[in-house]
Amino acid sequence: QAKFGARRQGDEMGATAICARAPVLCSEKPICQPLEKVPTICGAQDVGAVLSDRPLAFRAVVHKEVHLARALHGQGHSGEALASPFLLGVSSGALPASAAVVHGHLASGPLGGPRADPAALPRELLRRCRELADARLAPSELRLAHEAYGGPVALLEDAHAATESLGSATVLLAVMDNSSRIHGSVRPMVGVVSVGSSRLVLLRRRRGAFDVVFCSEPCGADLCAEDQMPSPRIVRAAEGSTDGRGAVAEQSLVQCVSTREGDIVVLGSSAVLGALGSEELVDICGEVLLRRPGLLRSPSFGPGTGRVPELADTCVALREVAERIVFAAQARGRAPLGDAICDARGAEDASVVVAEVQAWDRVVQSSGDR
Repeated sequence: QAKFGARRQGDEMGATAICARAPVLCSEKPICQPLEKVPTICGAQDVGAVLSDRPLAFRAVVHKEVHLARALHGQGHSGEALASPFLLGVSSGALPASAAVVHGHLASGPLGGPRADPAALPRELLRRCRELADARLAPSELRLAHEAYGGPVALLEDAHAATESLGSATVLLAVMDNSSRIHGSVRPMVGVVSVGSSRLVLLRRRRGAFDVVFCSEPCGADLCAEDQMPSPRIVRAAEGSTDGRGAVAEQSLVQCVSTREGDIVVLGSSAVLGALGSEELVDICGEVLLRRPGLLRSPSFGPGTGRVPELADTCVALREVAERIVFAAQARGRAPLGDAICDARGAEDASVVVAEVQAWDRVVQSSGDR
């Protein structure tokens, strides 16, 4: 009996130590320069989900809307958004006038013009990022042998160096890294790299409500040229370098956060998350997602009651969340119609990506079925 009592007391002390564990730092990957702010273990009921070694992926939807001022002038969306199993991203583009200062350098050449497309660089940049993410971040049996993941900065640098479009852009990437290890155990991490004022918010469901457990810091206050990343062709011409990689390292802010199944990740341009606070995001997600309690329960996360929801249902709910977020942001920042007609130059289009973190095999199976 004394032995049993001692063992029980030791178990209780161990549980207390687990709950009081400090936030985890991604110390094994210095390139991430982590600013981890999320306690990774918050209670005994979450231990199994947190320590699961199953590879995770994003199940995400994208929603974009053109600013009213730009739409009235017949202009298209100036940015791009990306949703893939291992990479999420939003990017907004701009075409600075000739001799404008971009990243401290003079940018000359055919950057403007009536037919210039400010979304060309964001579109190409995110496409290159996805190609690299698919090659470097897939599970080991599917990963290309010659491709090695060296962190979110290296991925963005390589993608940026491969682009040829002119202009400049802000960019925010969320990278799902299933290779991170904490004390020898696999711990999936989301690497966040940003250039500009776009933001990321990570929500976690606890006790029937969503909590904000992570919010990225914007790297720059607005869409001025100094807060944007120029195209490699501009940097090469200004610096005489071969690929213009220095722009990413100098301009970017990198953070890493641990994640688990069931987390909700929201990426938004400054026109969206700059207008809405974290509390409003929590309210919107709660109104849509919590009205169906079992909707976001993954097979290895949460209580074992109720059916496992179909991924199609999840996509419908996530899309509704994205649409509501953009609508709320536009309603808050909407200008009078006369002002909108006159001022289209400083208008920023809305881009948002809403994702749920799920087991990788479920996401891939759904993609194959479709």
